[in-house]
Order: sequence, then structure tokens, then C-alpha cells
Amino acid sequence: MAEMMKAVTIVDVGKAELREYPKPVPGKHEVLVHMKACALCTVDQRAFLGVTKNHLPSVQGHEGSGIVEAVGEDVHFIHVGDHVVLEREFCGVCHYCKENINQCTGRAERRKEFEAAWKPGELAKPIGGFESQMAQYLTIQENKLTVVDPAIPFEQAAVTEPVSCVIHGVNRSRLATGEVAVIIGAGIMGLLHAQIAKLKGATVIMSEPDAARREKALAAGADFVVDPTAEDLKTFVEAHSYGRGGADVVFSTVPHSSLFEQGMGVLARAGRIVAYSSQHPDVPVSVSIGQIHSREIEIIGTMGSNREETYLATQLIARGYINTDLVIDHVLPAERCQEAFEKATTPGTYRVVMQME
Repeated sequence: MAEMMKAVTIVDVGKAELREYPKPVPGKHEVLVHMKACALCTVDQRAFLGVTKNHLPSVQGHEGSGIVEAVGEDVHFIHVGDHVVLEREFCGVCHYCKENINQCTGRAERRKEFEAAWKPGELAKPIGGFESQMAQYLTIQENKLTVVDPAIPFEQAAVTEPVSCVIHGVNRSRLATGEVAVIIGAGIMGLLHAQIAKLKGATVIMSEPDAARREKALAAGADFVVDPTAEDLKTFVEAHSYGRGGADVVFSTVPHSSLFEQGMGVLARAGRIVAYSSQHPDVPVSVSIGQIHSREIEIIGTMGSNREETYLATQLIARGYINTDLVIDHVLPAERCQEAFEKATTPGTYRVVMQME
């Protein structure tokens, strides 16, 4: 009889529970990871709330950390006992992978295969790999793991993925030392942007209406904070941009298109605005092509991260350059998964991390 394990499973809209599944066995080039912690990302929260349409039941999770329990045949560089985080999966074969562009089409094709094979009542996708980390155990190829410092608590290591995504967005923005960065929103991603932008040597202005979150932004290193509902954001940014007349870079971290338009309005000439947050619903914005042309403004999209950025994120967390305590509100055992999701989906909550062991 197969050995069993448990996984947090979204079984219906607004309902999560622990369910039993066969414990996976690592195959050739694969590693068995005993997951120790997994944070509830916005993607997971939307699946729980039914905002995004997912086949149910489903095991979610892509912000996790764990320890290697066993290795399969022909595994040479990962060892039992290693503390690890999982890297985003890339096919390594398509045009975008070959060009080191974060737009793998092979991954999208694999998802289509899952969709086509799914039958009502079955798991939406197999447990394993990057996207089902709310399981006690999973298997993954050894070359899709990053070994982390064992001194990092598993709950902190679980924040590697969002840190890596922020690094990716900041890299795409080409933010440089001495530039002025405006961050829209002091949620978890806003606070992480503030910390990475300060490491780049930028001046950081945080736009956030909530007073408690503005205080957190200051703790994260923001140089200036402003309540855009009480002060005119454009006027404030112009007054704190050292003669630029606006921001060199704006990071829009809130999923509201109106705030993206607001960010466009505070750009300096030759400024760049980064569409960091995914949009649900995806409401189009008004854009002046004339202004983009005459002021040489750039609109930059960003999603996910690559293996280099994942590795850098682990290094920054290990060295204490990223304060993960600022962005973790609750740590709960997996047995309380329903409560964890309810807390995570409560407005104003930062990350909720589940202990998977």
C-alpha cells in the first residue's frame, strides 16, 4: 500500500481542507522535497475566492521552502538534508528560454495538457514541481532547486519567490543609483520594492493612503511617504525629485488600473513605469501616445523571475538585506488552512505563511 501524505486543497470556492494523497517517489534526476512552509500568494487567494476560474479540487502554492528528504537516480548536486526553494519551471527548449526571456511557451503548453486531461472531481494538476507547494511532499528535477542557507527559518525562506519577482521588475526598470523611484502601494510588494530600490541606491517615495502602511514603508527604507488622498501626488513628487520634475521610475504594485494612470502622471521626462501587479479585473487604461512620444516615456511589463533572480533573493534574505518580518503577518499550521486563507484574504493583511510539516 502506498505511503500517504497530506496537502492543503481548495475544494470549493471559499473552502480549503487537508486531504490525503499518495506520497510521491522521486524518479531519475528528481528530488523528494519535504515542504516546511508555504506562503499564500495573491494568486492562491484569488483561487480560494473564485476570482480566477480554476478546476477544483486544486493544490496551490508557489512560495515555499523545504528540506530534501530523498534523491532519485542520477542526482549529483542536491543532497539529502539540503534546505531548498523551488525555482520557476522553464522548458529550456522554446525560443524564449534560449534567449533567457521570462516568457516560456513550453510551460503554457504543459498547462493546456493538464486542462485537456482534467476530469471533474480529479485534481486540477498533479502534485509536483513549482506550482503545488502546499503539499507535505513533492518531487521536482534537481536543476529546478536553489539551495539556501540552513540558518534561514523556513518561513522567511518561503518569501524568496516574491522577493525574486521584485528583483526581476526592478532589473527590467533599469533603476540606477541616484534616481527617484515612486512606489504605488505599501502592500507586501510595495515594501519589497522599497527595500530593493534602496539597495540600488535610489531615492524612494511611497504613495499609500493607509497611515499604518506608510509607517511600514518608512521602516522598509522609504525616504518619503505621501497620502495621495490628502495631498496631490504629482505636486509632492515634483517637490521631492531634485529638479527632475517627476519620477525616473514608477512601480505600480496595486491591482487597480486607475492607480496605474495616476503613476503615469508623475513620471519625469524619459521616465519608466513598471506594471508590476497583475490585474483582476483587467480594466484598460487611457494612455496618451503623444505624451509617450514627446516625453520619451516607457511602459514596462514584468512577471515572475528567473533562476539568477531566485538565487539573488536567497542571498539577500540570508545576509539580512531584506526584512521579511515586515511582510509576514501570521504563521499557522497547515491543519488551520481554512483560517489561514480567511486571514490572507482579509483586506490589509500581509503574507500568511502555513507550516506544512
